[in-house]
Amino acid sequence: MKRLTPRDFTRYDLLKILEGNVFNILVIILVALDTSFFVIEEEEGENGAVSRSAYFGVGLTVVLFFVFEMTAKLYCYGIKQFFQVSWNIIDMFIVIINVVGFFLWVFLTSNSTNNSNHSNPSN
Repeated sequence: MKRLTPRDFTRYDLLKILEGNVFNILVIILVALDTSFFVIEEEEGENGAVSRSAYFGVGLTVVLFFVFEMTAKLYCYGIKQFFQVSWNIIDMFIVIINVVGFFLWVFLTSNSTNNSNHSNPSN
């Protein structure tokens, strides 16, 4: 696998950030926040204290963050080197599932909200 050199400073610096401790801590915080909101949503349902827009904001932030991370790693490593590392393949698979899951959640929750509004004549 070709190593990046300091001469290739843009990719090199970005890769140092992506593999750094601060970035890893940020990943852990985002995963914990996303998981917390998921648990709260499942426990409280539609009538919970946290609004749907808060769930949407956290979910969208997490999805965009991981899409950025995957795209940045593809840029840093290059396509051939990226796919030579099995963790990158697993990471990409998880990101794709997360993106699909997020859009399914948005679609399903918007449909359930629309259906409940149409079934209630007082709205």
